Amino acid sequence: MSRRTGCMSCRRDASSVPADPSSLANWRKAAMPPLPERRNEDQSRHPIDTAPLRRFDEWLAATGLPAGEVEARRRALTRALALGLPGPKDEAWRTMDLKGRTIADFLPAPAIVKAGPTALPEGAQDSDLVFIDGRILHRSEHAARMRPHDLADPAPVVRKDDDREGGVDDVFRLLNRATSTHGFALALDAGEEAPALRIRDLAQGSGAHARHCLSLGAGARGSIVIEEEAAAGLVRNGVIDVALARDARLDLVLIQRTGTGAHHLLRLFAGVAAGARLTVRHLVLGGGAARAEQVWTLDGAEAHGDLAGLLLAPAPARLDLAVEIAHRSGAATSDQHLRAIAAPAARAAAAGRILVAPGADATEAHQQLRGLLLASGAECDFKPELEIHAEEVVCSHGAAIGSLDDTQLFYLMSRGLDTRAARRVLMEAFAAERLLTIDGDDPARAWIGRAIAEGMDMLAMEEASDG
Repeated sequence: MSRRTGCMSCRRDASSVPADPSSLANWRKAAMPPLPERRNEDQSRHPIDTAPLRRFDEWLAATGLPAGEVEARRRALTRALALGLPGPKDEAWRTMDLKGRTIADFLPAPAIVKAGPTALPEGAQDSDLVFIDGRILHRSEHAARMRPHDLADPAPVVRKDDDREGGVDDVFRLLNRATSTHGFALALDAGEEAPALRIRDLAQGSGAHARHCLSLGAGARGSIVIEEEAAAGLVRNGVIDVALARDARLDLVLIQRTGTGAHHLLRLFAGVAAGARLTVRHLVLGGGAARAEQVWTLDGAEAHGDLAGLLLAPAPARLDLAVEIAHRSGAATSDQHLRAIAAPAARAAAAGRILVAPGADATEAHQQLRGLLLASGAECDFKPELEIHAEEVVCSHGAAIGSLDDTQLFYLMSRGLDTRAARRVLMEAFAAERLLTIDGDDPARAWIGRAIAEGMDMLAMEEASDG
C-alpha cells in the first residue's frame, strides 16, 4: 500500500497583509518572489505546431457557427497552443496522468457535426435532457427551461468571462472555450424555484466537450443532477460555471464516469454571494484517468459552501480531485469532505485548499480528507492546505489514510456475512457517509446511491480477481 499525505503547514500573517480583499493579488505578488515562466519543453525548442490549428479550422468550417463565434474560438485555441498542456513538473497537475496526450487530442473531429445516434441508451428515459456525442437526443418539458444547445441548434449561452478567457493562463478552460460542442444555460429569476432536473451526457464515439452555465437570482432554488461519461479511450474536457446571487440555493450532484484509457476532465467554477448556499456532491469512478476540479469563491456574509467528493478507483484508474474554496469576505462558512477508495494498481489523489483572504474575519472553514486502501499496491495521495490572512477565524484541516478495520470485519462476519460481503458493507458505509447528506431530494440521493453501487461492483471485481 502507498499512502501520502502532504500537509501544507497553515500559513498566517495578518500583520503584513492589506485589509482590502481586492488587493490580495497585488500583495501576493509583492510578498512572494516571481516564479520563472512555465514553458512546455517542446515549445522551448520548436515553434508552435500549426497542424492542430488547421484541423480545428476544418472543424469550425463544418459547424456553420457565426463569424464572431468562430473568431473567438480560434483565439482561445491559439492561446492554448501557446501555453501547452501541463506536465509532471506543474505542481497542481503532478498527479494527473496526461502522458501521451497532446492538445490535438482535445480537438473535435469534423464528424461530430454530422448526424449522431438516434436510440436512447437504457435508463435514459428518466432524464430531462440527454446528450450523446455532443448532440441532444432527448429533452423533457423541463428541458426548455434550461435552454439546451448543440452544434445543430447553437442557442446563445451567457458567458460573461469570454473576453477574460482570451488572456488567462488556464489551458483547459481555453480549450473548452474553443471546442465546446454542447451544454445548457439555466437562468432562474429572483425567488424562482425550478423543478429538479436530471441531465445525462454520454460520449460513446467522440470526445464531445460540454459547457454548462447556471445562474440563480436572489432567493432562487435549484436542484440538478449531471451524469457525464467518457467511454474507453476518449478525451473529454467539461466546464460548469455557477453564479448564485444573494440567498440563492443550489444542490448539484455530479457523477463523472471514465472508461479505461480515457482522459476525462470536469471542472466547476462557482461564485457564491451573501446568504447563498451551494451544496455539491461530486462522485468520480471508472478505470481511466479523470480530473475533477471545484473552484469556489464565497463573497459575502453568511455565504455557505458544502462539498463532498468521492473517488472510487479500480485498477488501472488514475483519479484526481482538486478543490479550492476562497473566502473573500467575512462571516462565510464552508465544509470540504473528500474521500477516496483505491484498489491495487490504482491511484486516487485529492488536494483540498482553503484560502481566507485579508479582511475575511469571522470565517469558519473545515476540511477533511480520508482515504481507504483495499490491498497492497493501492495508492492514495492527499494534500490538505490552509492559508489564512485574516483574524478571528475558525478553521481546520487534516488527512488520514488507512485500510478496512479488522474488528469491524470480524463483527460483520460473526453475524453471518462472508468476507467479501462484509468488506463491501464497510466500503459502502465509508463512501456514502457524506455523499448522501443532501437535503430534500430523494431522487438525487437515489442517483448517488446507484452510482456508488456501480463503483462498488467495479471494486468488487478487482477483489475477486485478486482473490
